[in-house]
Amino acid sequence: MNHPELDDLAPDDPPPEVVAHLLACVRCRFDRAAYRGDDGAFDCTLRTAVDPGRYRIRGWLGQGGMGTVLRVRDAQLDRDVAVKLLLPARGAGGAEGVDALLTEARIAASLAHAAIIPVHHSGTLCDGRPFYVMKIVAGRPLRAELAARDPIGTRRAVSLLQRVCEAIAYAHTAGIVHRDLKPENVVLGDFDELTIVDFGLSSTRGADVSRAGTASYLPPELVHGGRAQASADVYAIGVMLYEVLGGRLPYDGDTGEVLDQIEAGPPPALSGVDPALAGLCAAAMARHPAARISARALGDALRAWLDGEARLAEAREIVTRAAPLGRDADAARAEAEALRAQAHALLAQVPADAPPSAKEAAWAQQDAADEALARADALDLRYEHEIAAAIRRWPDLPEARTAQAEHWRQRLLDAEARRDPRDVARFTGLLRHNGALDAWLDAEIPLELRTDPPGLPAVARPYERVGRRLVLGAPRPLGATPLSTSLPPGSWRIELGGAGVPLWLARGAPSPTAGPGGEPVVHAVPAALPDDQCWVPAGWAVVGGDELAPDAFPRRRVWVDAFVVGRFPVTAGEYLAFLRALVDGDVERYLPRAPDSGAPRVLRDGGLALPDDVDPDTPVVLVDLASARAYAAWRAARDGLPWRLPTEIEREKAARGVDGRPWPWGDHFEPAWACTVSSAPEPRLAPVRAFPSDESVYGVRGLAGGVRDWTASAWTPEPPAEGSVARVVDETGEHQVVRGGAWTSTSALGRPASRFGGAPANRYWNTGFRLARSV
Repeated sequence: MNHPELDDLAPDDPPPEVVAHLLACVRCRFDRAAYRGDDGAFDCTLRTAVDPGRYRIRGWLGQGGMGTVLRVRDAQLDRDVAVKLLLPARGAGGAEGVDALLTEARIAASLAHAAIIPVHHSGTLCDGRPFYVMKIVAGRPLRAELAARDPIGTRRAVSLLQRVCEAIAYAHTAGIVHRDLKPENVVLGDFDELTIVDFGLSSTRGADVSRAGTASYLPPELVHGGRAQASADVYAIGVMLYEVLGGRLPYDGDTGEVLDQIEAGPPPALSGVDPALAGLCAAAMARHPAARISARALGDALRAWLDGEARLAEAREIVTRAAPLGRDADAARAEAEALRAQAHALLAQVPADAPPSAKEAAWAQQDAADEALARADALDLRYEHEIAAAIRRWPDLPEARTAQAEHWRQRLLDAEARRDPRDVARFTGLLRHNGALDAWLDAEIPLELRTDPPGLPAVARPYERVGRRLVLGAPRPLGATPLSTSLPPGSWRIELGGAGVPLWLARGAPSPTAGPGGEPVVHAVPAALPDDQCWVPAGWAVVGGDELAPDAFPRRRVWVDAFVVGRFPVTAGEYLAFLRALVDGDVERYLPRAPDSGAPRVLRDGGLALPDDVDPDTPVVLVDLASARAYAAWRAARDGLPWRLPTEIEREKAARGVDGRPWPWGDHFEPAWACTVSSAPEPRLAPVRAFPSDESVYGVRGLAGGVRDWTASAWTPEPPAEGSVARVVDETGEHQVVRGGAWTSTSALGRPASRFGGAPANRYWNTGFRLARSV
């Protein structure tokens, strides 16, 4: 047909052959104004044989190899629909084109599925060519979404293909094979509705067909034609899944090259993708049709994968949502610790006998600390509940397992620092059940051992609980120093040629054998000491942190230089020797005196002597700070050694060792082990060797009972800084620190972390002193 109107078609107009086709299909003579109209739409009527005025053409929707599709207005139902009709050339070509269009219409009409275009009506044009009316499908092809700048997510793509499987499985139950499945024939609407289009090549299952469809989606058995089977559609879905997973078609090239590759063998294996999806892709693209999964089974498998992915996504969302709870719990605990430290400092500045109003500010801080700790516990419970919910949804979710393990790891570290055996056992068990930190639980703590002199044999012995005491376990030879080794976490004693170095090997803590500057510690092991002296090696020690000890510092890890300390407090007999060595003028000043009457507790008639009721082996008491210092100076001059009073930190380390134990012997109090008010029916001061169980890891005695000790430290509310070096300063304050338990005290007051303040000039029935010297 020759039409002058075809000479000036606009670029976005239908192709010339389509316009020519339209001229043969419309009732009116073609004129451009009617064709375009003001809104760019057709404005002419489709000439149908039965009802010529029903369908008014409004536009062109597209065309395929067999026909064209128009947008028309259905005057009878007052709606826009799509009409598909043969191109003139196909219609004129004989019955083949007519039969193909009618077959397509019948197939589509027989399939009532939301993802398949419904057919509303069919008929013939005035020239005898068939047409059929269907729903207009508006949207974008899946191909456009796959090729978008932001690629479609795997989960969403799988969801779409699962819906394709459902629709195709439905068609297969009706005996219909699509035969041209590809992303271009899957349309996504504005509301994400999915429609499979172009059933033009469809056939009944098992019908003989020549090769048709798109080469890249053609199964091996149809490369040269063959019987149409449902498995061919499954293969095409498998190709689309391959595209989603691999980001490319399984075979690439022009049609001939692709067909040759299909015949040659399977495509390259997918790598780096979800194994389950890769397996389903392989099952769908099996070389032999009988080996392929069905469309329904493939859809079910994809749905199961999506359900798992949904649960996985939900579990990950829960972990993300829970993370702030864990951080808030940690922050609340840190806040509680800071508030307790502030309350400690405030109370330390207030005399014990001050009115309650003077203590209310500190009490408020303590209450706030309790509230912060309660808040932390509540947040912990919520956090654990959320993480457990995530694990229920996806038991093997690494993020949840890791978060849970990290939470319990921190609780285990807290429990170990608090020396709470029940919580240690609980969180260790939970971590074992979780399994994510088995390597961390089993890891040993590395340590370096250096001595002066070198070459000393080193033997490690763990402290183990037997009964209610910590005692040394079986020896583990380590070799000769210097050496590098490792030991399990816990409390150990390293025996170095007869001397002992206690070490607290804590998970996550700095190395116990590195000094304040990170340098390896070299232990200058002294020669054998007299029996009444004990070596306390240099090293880190946990001080404070005992909430049951009055005025104890907050928990701190501090460095304490090596020193020697008296195994026992200075006895009354030793002090008498000091008095006898003094000139007459000094004796009066340093005599022990009763605090109430001022009467001396040393007899002077016929020479200095102790009263009959004073055992010379009991600790000396009723001496003030100056008297204790005078005795230390006398001993220093007599022995040629730098004797002095110990600082309060030295005194605490000598009593508690390095692992933060609350008592010299371990974690539990027993009245029979120390000279306290509950140790006998009638409390009395006992000789210094009377309670051998009151002994620390260094062999120092009488630290939880007997008498308290004057120290060289002036009272201060300020705790040592974490990681600091404890100062060795002999100072005097308005109040002087007194440390230790006493024969007049309850067990709570005998905890070695307890701090007491005494006026330097005062004398007490329960306070004496012991000597120390730096080495």
